[in-house]
Amino acid sequence: MKHNKIKNVPEFLLESGLIFEINRKILHPFGLALEIIIDDDDKLVFGNIWDHRDDEDGITFSKESFDVGKEKFEKFMNEFGNMRLKTRLNNLGYTIQEEAENTLHDTDPDIKTDVSNLSPEEEE
Repeated sequence: MKHNKIKNVPEFLLESGLIFEINRKILHPFGLALEIIIDDDDKLVFGNIWDHRDDEDGITFSKESFDVGKEKFEKFMNEFGNMRLKTRLNNLGYTIQEEAENTLHDTDPDIKTDVSNLSPEEEE
């Protein structure tokens, strides 16, 4: 099985609305936010992870940012995500893995599923 890599991860996450959903559902409630910025070469790159853990309410989007992110994510889900989740549920019996189980990728050397002991240089 051939495995492709996304060439510009920040651009993909931004255009698909996935960064919106990652921030909204996972990071913002904890007072964290992953930022994507335009660098000096006009390329989308990861910026900072903003840390507002001392703010009891966490982080929220402005109305405009929320509407744009939601629209991008809904488009991604309609064009790809919903079908992928349905297929995953049919094939595996779940969409979100709740515990360690044997998976289709356990024996595939091209997919790193255990990154718990990698140094930052090895994670790419």
